[in-house]
Amino acid sequence: MNKRRVHIASCISAAIAVLAIGGCVSQGAPKSGIGQGQAIVIDYTQDDISSWSDMPMGTYRVPNSQVLVSGHQKGNAIAIAIGLPGAMDAATDTSGGRAAVQGSEETLRISLTAKAQDDLARMLQTSTFSDKFTLVPNSKAPVLHVSSNIVLQFLETGNVIPFVILKGKLIDTHGAASAWTMRYAASIGRPRPLDGEHGWMSEGGALLTMNVSSALERALLVMLTDISSPFLRDDNRKSAADGYFPFMSKRLQVVGYSITEDTDWIAFSPKIIGTSLLAGVNIMDKSVTKIRVATKDDRRISASSERP
Repeated sequence: MNKRRVHIASCISAAIAVLAIGGCVSQGAPKSGIGQGQAIVIDYTQDDISSWSDMPMGTYRVPNSQVLVSGHQKGNAIAIAIGLPGAMDAATDTSGGRAAVQGSEETLRISLTAKAQDDLARMLQTSTFSDKFTLVPNSKAPVLHVSSNIVLQFLETGNVIPFVILKGKLIDTHGAASAWTMRYAASIGRPRPLDGEHGWMSEGGALLTMNVSSALERALLVMLTDISSPFLRDDNRKSAADGYFPFMSKRLQVVGYSITEDTDWIAFSPKIIGTSLLAGVNIMDKSVTKIRVATKDDRRISASSERP
């Protein structure tokens, strides 16, 4: 009985930390020198990210697309996470997400695969990546399998922020899965309504398509760089990021690592258990993100102090 109580308590802690559903993501970059000098083969699959480990239950999938709709899930998060009786029925209800995009599903039949393959072909021609990755199959080389999705995250305000999520899994030269998997999530710009004159669906969804295309390029760039020349996650230099995260309907402040940045974005990796939906690398747009040095008083995860 005591063991059972300890088990339940640990599950509740994980759920509070942030909807821990299952399936670990590595907390650090892969080891340097993967493949002993051989170029890593990139296999950009047509697979979606996992329904079990990479998204909350009740996330709606737009048919014949890679678009996921989040923010309308029902049920208590802790009850869902530890599987209490009755929780699963509520958790798997996707009707809210389906209703939110009912008038836009034809426009939302989007796939990332063709654009990603074009982006990769271009990136692998650059001196930065040309000798580190290849698209040519090689049975003696390590393989990076990449799955992906677009997430339309509905916020409490009713506005939407799109995310591109890539999940990379490294397979070693012997064909066995390595201990490394990582999610990379990128978003650009401010949330806006799905519909209406300035909504994501205006002009036949052109605004959404353009936003997602740019986010995909950012996610690919950070992923390839992190694998080929791993970014440092320094426990002595943690940051607190206040912004938007995939599958979260509120802005959050999260403690973790600022691992790299560019003029318009910063890549941030939460210091969180690998089973959390927050685990991974978030490429966050600086126009809607606040980053500062973390203090000892900062909670690992807390409500944002910024107005949405």
